[in-house]
Amino acid sequence: MRLLDLKIGDILDYSGRQTRWKAPAGARTIWHIVVTEPGSDKTVARRLEDIDLKPYVPLVYKTILAGRGRRREVSLSMFPCYILLPMPGDGDAWHHVRTTRGVYDFLTVDGLRPATLSEAAIEAIRFKERQIDNKRQQRLALEGKSEWRKGDQVWVDLLPAPFNKMLAVIEDLDDRGRINVLLEMELFGRKSWPVEPKQVARVAQ
Repeated sequence: MRLLDLKIGDILDYSGRQTRWKAPAGARTIWHIVVTEPGSDKTVARRLEDIDLKPYVPLVYKTILAGRGRRREVSLSMFPCYILLPMPGDGDAWHHVRTTRGVYDFLTVDGLRPATLSEAAIEAIRFKERQIDNKRQQRLALEGKSEWRKGDQVWVDLLPAPFNKMLAVIEDLDDRGRINVLLEMELFGRKSWPVEPKQVARVAQ
């Protein structure tokens, strides 16, 4: 494969070989744990998204010194060097994950069987992440630094996938970080819904 033969959208593995493999749609998945190089969790997750996998990197937030007495907030992986990944049964998926740059291997039990996580365990992690983020949003709101403003157009996660994203406008938010949104379309006979900050994503401009 020559460099001049590559086109925008082509995916390469760590050795530079071209691949057009994509994760099969609708396949039954089981959650596994991918071990990554230090500090590369989010970068590896983006590479896995490029082959249509759905990596999950739970985040926590930390305030660090930024020089001259200033501080800034950064997002960090809740589990450094680990990515939670729902794997399809397709055997090719294992090869493409292992050859993704920044990946060491899958976490195993006794060095033999790949470790797995139940859906209940994943939901418990998501719940904890929401708790952490809600406290952060409350703190930002009290400091007048909330990233959300009344009138912002947002996507709201209210329904199960693939119909989970609904267009809305922020109707109101209080000093505890809680958000009320006004949906573009009615859902169960109402448009106004209270949501957690984690359910809200900004509409790309």
